[in-house]
Amino acid sequence: MAERSDDLITLAARRGLLDEPTARAVLGTRAVEPDVLIESGILTPEQVGDLLGRNDPTVMQTPSALITASDSGTIPHEASKAAEDPARRFGRYVLVEKIGEGGMGAVWKAWQTDLRRWVAIKFVRGESAEEVARFVREAQMAAKLSHPNIVATHEAGEEGGRHYIAMDYIEGDDLKKLRLEPRRALEVVKEAAEAVQYAHEQGIIHRDLKPHNLMVTRRGRLYVMDFGLAKSTEAPSGLSMSGSFVGTP
Repeated sequence: MAERSDDLITLAARRGLLDEPTARAVLGTRAVEPDVLIESGILTPEQVGDLLGRNDPTVMQTPSALITASDSGTIPHEASKAAEDPARRFGRYVLVEKIGEGGMGAVWKAWQTDLRRWVAIKFVRGESAEEVARFVREAQMAAKLSHPNIVATHEAGEEGGRHYIAMDYIEGDDLKKLRLEPRRALEVVKEAAEAVQYAHEQGIIHRDLKPHNLMVTRRGRLYVMDFGLAKSTEAPSGLSMSGSFVGTP
């Protein structure tokens, strides 16, 4: 079996899959990992899989990246295990565990295979034009916010007919579960208020602030989450009626 480095280019050239001088000119002198060959368009995932050996238990094919033995120290076991199930593979993400579900959709803890990090993936519950429009609007507004106490949004898109938003994965508990001492509770409310004030300054009103949408990490940082019902003060969205009720009673 080929080494997981420049030897892949040599082996691929011997099998007539590519022109070795051209490939090395494109990639330069740096060491070549399997995913680099794929991302550069030099080889397809299937071709790289053949070169590495499809029967090798240390090689796992995902839709947009390879998790190989060289990643063994960086890929969490639970992500590797989940990726064995084709239903858990979603683009370049591996869906590991459902961590939340609400009126707008479900949220999964996921492993991002190309950047090798944990993220939270939110899926829209329905697929009507209005529901998708609300979902896109949520992503657009959340992406405008950059604050230490607001969950960061990485991207939004559609994969296999499913609309999603990729966000920071925050490990902790929401205020619905926590029972804080009075002083700590005041500190948390202050942090939340400052984050909401920042959002207001960017022209965004959350409209669904509640204990369930306020997360505290193991290290004590407060995060405001879920802008699914947020509204822009800069321009009407046309997705809500004047006088209608939104949020949680």
